[in-house]
Amino acid sequence: MLQRSKNHIQGTAMFSLIALYFAYRRDVVTAERHMAALTPAAAPVAQDARPVVLDTPLPLAA
Repeated sequence: MLQRSKNHIQGTAMFSLIALYFAYRRDVVTAERHMAALTPAAAPVAQDARPVVLDTPLPLAA
């Protein structure tokens, strides 16, 4: 019975660490999106974008 209670305490501590990690990641992703919205674009996007036609096809990835 004593062993079972020790595992329960460790499981709760691990859950807290996992929850803390994901909360941290959520805050980081939100901050990155916010900063990206504040930063002006480096260069305007070309309006006349056309697909590139290759003479030889590219090999398939393994």
